[in-house]
Amino acid sequence: GLLEYPRPGLWAIVFIATDTRGEVGHRLEDRGVKSVSVFLPTTPNPTSGFLLFVPETDIEILDMSVEDGAKLVISAGLVAPSKKAGKDAASGLVIDGKPVSNPASPEKGKKVKERG
Repeated sequence: GLLEYPRPGLWAIVFIATDTRGEVGHRLEDRGVKSVSVFLPTTPNPTSGFLLFVPETDIEILDMSVEDGAKLVISAGLVAPSKKAGKDAASGLVIDGKPVSNPASPEKGKKVKERG
């Protein structure tokens, strides 16, 4: 996915793990925030990075496989995946028990939820 980070107008690739669980998830829900756990890798070494708990409305879902995302990060943007037709890379992604994307949907690249 894409996350506007570290400031408005700049975007970073993140790997979405799951909806935020455990104590962190409960604390954020108590504040009215539904969040997802994401990993923000560093370039060119994606084995280091940041675990972030992000409001799910702040994530832009991409039609990109994990492998293509890793290539993009490791190459510092030099190897960019082409737009692929066919099955949506996020088709298996489930956040808060609900599928995020439908491979037959024309709404690819849509935010997890619309910002209010």
